[in-house]
Amino acid sequence: MPEERKMPYHWPERGLFPVVVAGTSHYERQIRRIAKNAYYEPALTFCSVKLTAEDHNTHDPNAVLVSIDTIALGHLPRELAADFRSRLKNCQLEGEETTCAAVITAGHETTEQRYNYRIELDLHLFDIPNRTAPKYPRPFLRNGYPEPSSIGGGRYVIRVFLPAGLLDDMDKNGTINSWSREGSDKVSYYAQNRVGLGSGYWLFAIPRKNHEELFGEKQASASFRSISGRQAVIELASEA
Repeated sequence: MPEERKMPYHWPERGLFPVVVAGTSHYERQIRRIAKNAYYEPALTFCSVKLTAEDHNTHDPNAVLVSIDTIALGHLPRELAADFRSRLKNCQLEGEETTCAAVITAGHETTEQRYNYRIELDLHLFDIPNRTAPKYPRPFLRNGYPEPSSIGGGRYVIRVFLPAGLLDDMDKNGTINSWSREGSDKVSYYAQNRVGLGSGYWLFAIPRKNHEELFGEKQASASFRSISGRQAVIELASEA
């Protein structure tokens, strides 16, 4: 009988995704094969990626490739790659191929701008990888602009993936403001940063036509209902 293939070592999932994959601009076409988002819609794809030491990489002897199946997506940041290899050695896993949770975002175009893909890894080197199954062994797609769901009384909830840095820089009241560029076909919502400068952190957008169907010509108030890791539920309601 053929030998049963062992599950690869998987890094524990914390839902924070602190590591940004380097070099993704060189792999835009490959990433789109995974994310499958339309060009006018931002990607939001949860998946599990392989982390493989590239011992013969001519640019960096410590390089670690990030891939899905045989599709290369980028590399660990150079400043992290050596520490990653050292951590595997300390865990007596030197040379082992490990996996970790990842999220793919952006990769879309608007009337104002084109956004490259961004891949973030739920990788924490103080953890110890183990043979547990990933939450998303195959890509799970939540692409596009999220749609509000009615909870009655003119109120709606919307599920979003929070941008990097927001959890450490959020206004203490969790303030969310809406704004729309003149001529834009969308209404965008932003979380205010702790010092209240600029527009803040972009959270989500609703097509203007849909926004008017839900809230008329009025603005909608927005507030956080719950936050778990980098995922949040936001409540929207018509302003009086």
